[in-house]
Amino acid sequence: MRLFIPDVSGAKSIVICEALRGVPGIELIGGDHRGYVRRLHSRHINRVVRYADPGQNPNAFIRDLQSICEKERIDRVFPVNSREYRLLLPHRASFNGRLDHLPTLEQFRKLDNKVEFSALAATLQLPVPRHYRLEDEPVTFPLVFKPAESASAKGVRYLHDRSELTRLRNTFSGSDYVLQEYIQGFGAGYSVMAINGKIIAGCGHRRRAEWPVSGGSSMVRSYYKHAGMEAVAEKVMRHLQWTGVAMFEFKIESSGNARLIEINPRWWGSLYQSIATGVNLPVISLFPDQSGTTTLREQTITYNSPWHLRSFAHYVLKRGDWKPIVYFLRHYLQAKADVSITRDPLGYLSGLLRFLS
Repeated sequence: MRLFIPDVSGAKSIVICEALRGVPGIELIGGDHRGYVRRLHSRHINRVVRYADPGQNPNAFIRDLQSICEKERIDRVFPVNSREYRLLLPHRASFNGRLDHLPTLEQFRKLDNKVEFSALAATLQLPVPRHYRLEDEPVTFPLVFKPAESASAKGVRYLHDRSELTRLRNTFSGSDYVLQEYIQGFGAGYSVMAINGKIIAGCGHRRRAEWPVSGGSSMVRSYYKHAGMEAVAEKVMRHLQWTGVAMFEFKIESSGNARLIEINPRWWGSLYQSIATGVNLPVISLFPDQSGTTTLREQTITYNSPWHLRSFAHYVLKRGDWKPIVYFLRHYLQAKADVSITRDPLGYLSGLLRFLS
């Protein structure tokens, strides 16, 4: 089976390639629009081809991927990021079955678009934060303002009082946003692989450090199990008859209740936590019969190197909070980097160069 992995300079793609490398019968072809990746890329990829920048020329990106699939005799395309899903799913039919392992565009939008997700949450009566319109008068502050389609906390704003809300009203117009109450508690996630609405594998994690520290991508995580998270995931997947992967983001309140913040209907930044814990979702997505053969390693800690150091610095300098650093040092022997400079030096340098460029 030949798999095509786009965006191979990204940490998520490198993690997926490492998870799949060595599986009998699988050959990994990587792609990227950055020229240096053809020489500087992960050791887990057989070879890399270049395509048009999807952000600058989406139509050329689609044509390039269709051509690559034919030339390289690709069996499946493994899109990683939201942008790739948004571009590829409308062209599903033209990829001749290579995208059939993914959800439909309609299903994807119900989770990807925060306005549509808000409507779904109301229909299913999910335990989500209270949502507002800009013209509403909220009961309490702070509030969280999010673009309808975003990832990794991009475009997220925190409103601490009515004056900040008033300024937002004066500068923003349109309906492609979500305004919701801010939930106090620690972050947690539940990652799943489902087929026709049935979850065949799942793994939970707790966020120990984030970037930005006000609430964003997880930089350090540990294994975490919560029955409430699992019940919500099962309800949503069953309702949508979902086929594919998804990661449910929660806040765990002091009462122990899990409040659903959002759902990532594609691969996510903390993916390596489930893999290192023993739930290899990339492999299970290809070979569902292996979902029952996992052995959990619950003591595993994972981190996003070297960006976790930036997160630690902000926790200390901005908040005077040493807990994330202390936790990490106490569990250092159980900690594993998502992309390691020793396991995959060129892949690590590729990601570093991407961040700096």
